[in-house]
Amino acid sequence: MHSADRILAVLAIGALWVAATLAQAPVVSAAAVTYTEIAAGGAVTCALTSAGAVECWGDNQDGGLGDGTTISSDGPVAVKGLTTGVMAVSSAGDHSCALTSAGAVECWGDNFYGQLGNGTTMDSDVPVAVSGLSSGVTVISTGVADTCAVVSGAAECWGLNGNGQMGDGTAVSSDIPVEVLGLSSGVTSISIGWYHACAIASGAAECWGSNEHGELGDGTTTGRLTPVGVTGLSQGVKAISAGQWHTCAVEIVRSPVLAQLAKCWGSNGNGQLGDGTTMDRATPVLVSGLSSGVSAISAGAVHTCAIVSGAAECWGDNSAGQLGDGTTTEMDTAGAVAGLSSGVSAISADYDYTCAIVSGAAECWGDNTDGQLGTGDYTDHLAPAAVADPTTLKLSSTKKVAQGSSLKLQATVKSTAGTPIGTVDFYVDAVQVGTVALNHKGKATSTITVTQSEGTHQVWAVYEGSPPFGGSHNVPKKLTVTS
Repeated sequence: MHSADRILAVLAIGALWVAATLAQAPVVSAAAVTYTEIAAGGAVTCALTSAGAVECWGDNQDGGLGDGTTISSDGPVAVKGLTTGVMAVSSAGDHSCALTSAGAVECWGDNFYGQLGNGTTMDSDVPVAVSGLSSGVTVISTGVADTCAVVSGAAECWGLNGNGQMGDGTAVSSDIPVEVLGLSSGVTSISIGWYHACAIASGAAECWGSNEHGELGDGTTTGRLTPVGVTGLSQGVKAISAGQWHTCAVEIVRSPVLAQLAKCWGSNGNGQLGDGTTMDRATPVLVSGLSSGVSAISAGAVHTCAIVSGAAECWGDNSAGQLGDGTTTEMDTAGAVAGLSSGVSAISADYDYTCAIVSGAAECWGDNTDGQLGTGDYTDHLAPAAVADPTTLKLSSTKKVAQGSSLKLQATVKSTAGTPIGTVDFYVDAVQVGTVALNHKGKATSTITVTQSEGTHQVWAVYEGSPPFGGSHNVPKKLTVTS
């Protein structure tokens, strides 16, 4: 994390000071448990562990990491309160949502347009319950400033609705879920992109919202406030993904032989439809080279990725290395992701980076400006790189201290992947008071003279590790300064 970003993060927390025994909520280590799902969301990535916990990393200025702070992290941190019992997770950069085993939905992060669905427009740096969705939810999907879910077979959406992407027949935003007209039953999947959304209902694909580039797939460029059928995809649709201005799906075809094909439609200026051209398409076209075996697909901003017989393939824009082939060369047909020829079980493309689950491990590639790759650095990666090992940081000091006296701060960093390396930055309120290298036991100690005024302040620490260890921080708590 850059020093300027850390200062801004501290200012956002407030003017309190902690000096008590502190501990960040334990984070499950990638070395001890596997990941089952991953969601790339612009500047934030979230992943689901096999234990049902959610971890996120990247930009946190709007509370998108859900850990109770606005401190960004280039490695995984635990989402507060979601350490078990989560079935699915979706991230859109500024906000994310989780589906619990009880069928409820909780969301966190930016809420300017009501995309958290809790009846307010107040941001939240911890998960909050979506109004009315305490059970019955089977699928969750987050868009740029909106969210959609499948609830007992019906489609419901909330948040920004300027392009009709909520599908309720209006362009009026809502901070609580509203039903998508015409999709009250039979819905098995839903995906909301930037300005449009799509769903699978009774095996057919239907889309609504913006249609400037033909992303609704109905053969027109006319926007729709309610769902319309995608031309040529009337049955056998297995998966669907809405991107920025394009959409992709996996279709099951039974003639002449049984096959699972990738089809895309909409904007194609960077070859994101994968049909060998850069021409926009208002109806679905086959992705070139993927004649069978496609099991999952993910449409990003201007690139797309798929899982094909356990391997990862991507196409479209590659300016930040988001295709993962070791280059920055754009591709208008599918190409292999370097090193991911087998074992890929989940893939997620968004903006200009991509992440995947490979044999239970999380790997990401592409743009890393905000630490969204989770690799413990801020360096772009042109090929898949392992997400950093999560860490637990504990900060210890006294609970009460007098002005003018010495205060000893000690941070201990632990990781199951080995001995942590790097430094710890100590903060008092919004001021950095020291940077100390970790010793061979993973400890850093700093002694300061207390100059703060009487009252309650805040002290905390940030661990800056180098790969394979990611950044981490303790949860700030209060300390009383006396005269």
